[in-house]
Amino acid sequence: MAGDAATGDAILHISIALLPGRSEEVEGQLSSSVLELLTAHLKPAAQVTVHVSAETRDLDPPYRKR
Repeated sequence: MAGDAATGDAILHISIALLPGRSEEVEGQLSSSVLELLTAHLKPAAQVTVHVSAETRDLDPPYRKR
């Protein structure tokens, strides 16, 4: 988690990369679900504001797996 200790801000970003083929709606729902899960498990910390974000995207065509 990155942040700025001087201002009391912390940033938590989740990046999800999937094989192509899902609609933007499905990818958006996944991002929203991840944010809900994330915020449900974060505990408040004194004098720290946590900013959370999530991105779901398609892997680039050159991606390979075995």
